Amino acid sequence: MDCVAVQRIEQIPSGEEWIREVKWDGYRVCVVKKADRVAIRTKSNQEPSARYKHIGESLSASRLPDCVLDAELVALGYGERPSFQLLQQSRRNDAPVVIYVFDLLNYRGRDLKKVPMWQRRSALDAMAAHFPEHVRISELLPEETQMARLVAALEQHRVEGIVVKRKESMYLEGKEPGSWVKFRLYEIDEFVIGGYLKRDDSFFDALIVGQYEGLDLLYKEKVRFGFDDEKKRRLLGLMKPLRVRECPFRNFPERRRRGALDDRQMAEAVWVAPHLRCIVEYTEKTEQGNIRGHGRFGEMLNGYSLR
Repeated sequence: MDCVAVQRIEQIPSGEEWIREVKWDGYRVCVVKKADRVAIRTKSNQEPSARYKHIGESLSASRLPDCVLDAELVALGYGERPSFQLLQQSRRNDAPVVIYVFDLLNYRGRDLKKVPMWQRRSALDAMAAHFPEHVRISELLPEETQMARLVAALEQHRVEGIVVKRKESMYLEGKEPGSWVKFRLYEIDEFVIGGYLKRDDSFFDALIVGQYEGLDLLYKEKVRFGFDDEKKRRLLGLMKPLRVRECPFRNFPERRRRGALDDRQMAEAVWVAPHLRCIVEYTEKTEQGNIRGHGRFGEMLNGYSLR
């Protein structure tokens, strides 16, 4: 996909040559419809590890022509706010799960990937009137609204972020810097994995992560969100060979506070040698440098992939 790295708000481009839309907090999927057959797959060509078959059935029964859609599988919580946690647990809850469609890659057998973005979007807008239940178009955000006001409104509604796309950009495999810009409404940082809590989870309940200050690895937070079972399985496979008896963190045990690891929780922890690094997403940090809230797992570093 022709996307680039996350940018700061003052770096987000604006002007008539760009369109803006919501960055949904879900699973990126490709939808392929041919006659009454529908396939919904992730970027790695796997079935989503979330509830989605009702969407395929709705598309299959619809009168939409043969097409290939680029979309996001999203679970909706209170006030129809996207919730990644609800999506991860969607096989065990009844939260509404829908897809938001934001691009049209093929229409009636015609490959549109080399067609400019604005033309693909026009064709998608025309199709949207015929979308069946559980299928929604990702509406464009108003061009006339100032970026700062737009971001403030999105933060109020607790959406993940914003994507700005160049109208003339084509859909390319790989990356084309400058054609799509993503802006997240939360911070990201690099952390070291020093252990995990097993508890009653089939794989693990939470990662225990920290950051180095000098030569000391200091605990920062437990990370419980951002995983599906497949990610947990693969990550556990990376951690098991690194298990050690000694705690790698230098600031344990902590006094009781939200998010702390006290003596009781330390007894439940499984420690690992601090060789694995990952990205964690969070809203903000405390004055002591801890994550406020549990944070959400982003991706592995060290060249590892959980996809």
